[in-house]
Amino acid sequence: MRLRAQSHAALRALLDLSLHGGTQSPVPVSDIAKRQALGVAFLEQLLRPLKRAGLVAPWRGMKGGYTLAKAPEDISLHGVLQALGDPVARPAAPPARNAPPEAEAVAALVGRAEAGLRALLEGLTLADLRAAARANPRLRDAPRAGAGFSI
Repeated sequence: MRLRAQSHAALRALLDLSLHGGTQSPVPVSDIAKRQALGVAFLEQLLRPLKRAGLVAPWRGMKGGYTLAKAPEDISLHGVLQALGDPVARPAAPPARNAPPEAEAVAALVGRAEAGLRALLEGLTLADLRAAARANPRLRDAPRAGAGFSI
């Protein structure tokens, strides 16, 4: 499976939010952009559909930024890809009405594969991604637990 560059970057941004802020501590877009080597404008463009889908929430003010709108356990990879309009999350069109039987057979098989992929992506969450990232010994600068926002 190959993700679009935008989807890959959005997943990295959500993972960054999960590691550095969560649902309570806003993370400035500039900090995420710096850590993930992304442009600020590009990142803000990616966060818009995630905000519309209810996956991230903006915080205004001097210490503003973005937080996760839901717990990482409640954000599925399929939901993220669907919010971004990634083709991986969109089902293929059914065969034409008068399609030959071979086309119908191919469409049925592709439909089964898509259903399996969708089920897999719905079962994988941002929490799973965070756990995989934390298991990587090269991950540093991310708080492990108890990262709270205080004034």
